[in-house]
Amino acid sequence: MGLLKISQILLVIMVLLYASGLAASSLKTSSVILTDSKGYYSLGQYIEYYEDKTGILTIDEISSKDSLVEFKTSNSDIPNFGLTSSVYWIRVNFLYSPRDRWLEKQWFIELAYPLIDTVEVYERDVAGAFVLTNLGDDLPFYMREVEYTNFVHPMTTLPQQSKTVYLKVKTRLGLQVPLRIWAPSDFLERVNARQFAVGLFYG
Repeated sequence: MGLLKISQILLVIMVLLYASGLAASSLKTSSVILTDSKGYYSLGQYIEYYEDKTGILTIDEISSKDSLVEFKTSNSDIPNFGLTSSVYWIRVNFLYSPRDRWLEKQWFIELAYPLIDTVEVYERDVAGAFVLTNLGDDLPFYMREVEYTNFVHPMTTLPQQSKTVYLKVKTRLGLQVPLRIWAPSDFLERVNARQFAVGLFYG
């Protein structure tokens, strides 16, 4: 086999490896497919993030199709950004694919790190406008949507609906983003189990 033939084969292999890498990256950051048969999803590998060192970008600037902002893909189940003064924008895409084509369903997005000072959740309403929900440790506990140790945001999905949720997070301490989503019954079971364990510990 001549050197030219070998180099051609190597070139083809490199192209295929590059293409498969792009495909894997694309698959990795595709939508979280929510179904009726599963009640819990860890979202770390679906997270895309952007570091806003200025802290002045708005949701419209972040989400615009004409934006120059380039989101990076998370490589971890729990993204950890360490000690930082930057604002981080988190983006996750969802697709609800149920057996029943007519029933909507509620989910609970949980940010399981209660030490984040500022958490802003942005979700589009039926008219396409962003609705802001404030969470975070700086907010009084009674003002949370769900009174729970971690930050919890209810999200309603329609069958075959695609939805993108943005989070804007900032804290004075180390920043990590353990993000997950629950079906209501599974979330309630988790909460009850945790409270039971705490009760056993403290007697």
